[in-house]
Amino acid sequence: MCTHQIKIRHIFLLVFALALIFVKSIIAQGTLELFQGGIIGADLRVGSSGLSGFSGTFDGIGGSISQITPGGESIRWNPVGLAYVKKSSLYSEWVPPITIDINPVFDIEKKVNKQLHADIDNLNKSSETEPQIEDFIIDPSVGMDGGQGNYAVIAKTRYFTVGGAIHSPTRLLADIGVSGTKFRAATASSGGGTTIRLLAILSGTISSEIKISGYSLAFARLLPYNIGVGFGLDDYTATFSTIGQFQPEAQVSSGSQEFTFNDPLADHPDKLAAKTEGFFKGNGTRFRLGIGYHLGDWLAFDAAYFSPYRLQMDGSMLFDYNQILAFSTGGDNFFDAAQLIEDDYTGTHERTTEIRDLKLKFPGRLSLALAGKWRNGRASIIYESYQSSNALVYNYFSIGDSTFTPVSGTREIGLQPLRAMYISAGANWMQIRLGAVRADWINRHSRGSEESKESFWLPIFGLIGGFVAPHYRQFQFDYAFTVGVTSFLRFGLSYQLD
Repeated sequence: MCTHQIKIRHIFLLVFALALIFVKSIIAQGTLELFQGGIIGADLRVGSSGLSGFSGTFDGIGGSISQITPGGESIRWNPVGLAYVKKSSLYSEWVPPITIDINPVFDIEKKVNKQLHADIDNLNKSSETEPQIEDFIIDPSVGMDGGQGNYAVIAKTRYFTVGGAIHSPTRLLADIGVSGTKFRAATASSGGGTTIRLLAILSGTISSEIKISGYSLAFARLLPYNIGVGFGLDDYTATFSTIGQFQPEAQVSSGSQEFTFNDPLADHPDKLAAKTEGFFKGNGTRFRLGIGYHLGDWLAFDAAYFSPYRLQMDGSMLFDYNQILAFSTGGDNFFDAAQLIEDDYTGTHERTTEIRDLKLKFPGRLSLALAGKWRNGRASIIYESYQSSNALVYNYFSIGDSTFTPVSGTREIGLQPLRAMYISAGANWMQIRLGAVRADWINRHSRGSEESKESFWLPIFGLIGGFVAPHYRQFQFDYAFTVGVTSFLRFGLSYQLD
């Protein structure tokens, strides 16, 4: 279905961005002296069909792109495989429960800490003092609940073959907790000479959930000279919800004076908190085209085109937080304990960021495959070229009281795959699969035309295969196990109708 690994990273980056906004809002007027990242724990649960293919190649079940043994998977991937099926059939797949550590795959801890250092360097660009920094400790894991993923039926008629598949709702739940994030910022008071310091500890939790369900329809026809053509259509429905609360502890001091926030006896606004809540619902559609040329059942050349598509999400998410301000008579911002204690206008000021027009973008691709089979052996080579990106896109609008100038913009965070190559070889019951994906991590921001990009190659390794049940040749069992960004582990069962 979709690339849920990438959505995992989207959710994590969005959560981190919200926390970073809060930290920046507090220390925006000072120089950062100390930052301790603390611990970020991410417990991610994936339900139903789980982590499905990044590329759409699924040689174990149905051949997918290389249609030597087409089957139920042809409905969801290259539809031309339906033109070469010999009988009507039923298909179902099952995903076992599994838990994995996603840090080695996506280097999340490394990427987040790299961004942390870049942000601190930007905050301290006018300071000659080197801050004391301790990196984040990030412990993300993914648990797949397993269970039935998809059900499909293929009906072969005299003139064409039609197939339909229902995808059990795929559920991605992310529970993220932040604890022990500590920082100290300093600035001089308006009179000069006095150093004002802010010491704060940030902790909180946030939960987000994505549900995607849908169905697929595909048609194919076998033309003269053993040329096949196919057309597929996918329709997806999705919801996204999030709720979170951050409750920091903070203290401002000048050596002789001290002010503690969240004091229930304070006679002016001094609350420090941040919370977020939102819900989105949307849908999207894509189409797929396939063409193939087969020589019997021993050699196949197939091509497929998957259109880019997006899930347009209606709804909104609000992020409410408070910013510390203290003013001199000249209007300059600075931390001043006396001002915070005596002046009702200083203290904290409410801010709200609203996120709307959320989009989940998925790339299109052109896939070419050559596959061969002899006796019990088989081999295939697949090349894919991608268009567009796999990304989270949203518009934001930030407002506040009279001390704040409203700002707005558009941000895009995600993965832009460029090309991929896969080679598989072995026996029918097991083939070794090797490959690599070339892609860019992207981070675009409309304000100031900001854009950052990081290119990389990601290797792929897998074991794939299948076999016909002894004495019950109507049944075929298939499996696919892949380490990388394609399917981790899934099993399929096909039943051919007489």
